[in-house]
Amino acid sequence: MGYGFNLFEKIWFYSKLTLGSKWAEKNLAGMNLDLAPSLDITLKKLAAGRFDAFIDVSQVIRYKIRELGLKKQITELPNIIDSSTFNLCIGKKSPYLGILQKFDETLRKMKKDGTLQEIYDKYK
Repeated sequence: MGYGFNLFEKIWFYSKLTLGSKWAEKNLAGMNLDLAPSLDITLKKLAAGRFDAFIDVSQVIRYKIRELGLKKQITELPNIIDSSTFNLCIGKKSPYLGILQKFDETLRKMKKDGTLQEIYDKYK
């Protein structure tokens, strides 16, 4: 396994990651994995020392750690373990179907003028 997680005794995943995308099963086969019903519970258990490591989207985790007041108990490592593409999906019968082109244009402008970075930084 190329990720170097063998130093951890137990890695924890809350059910969204493991049951949804199956990333953990695909990439961490053979490791001692556990599930939790929510991100809040997962982070509280990590802070309490119930397991050694947790992997998820950094922006979400940073926000939740701050929201739960766990910044002194949990350290984020700067390593990028994997990357994923996320797609916006809109039902064909949705009244918002016509906004996709404008949505893409707006995101490009926000990226170019720094607005997306400002939003990202707000949740660090």
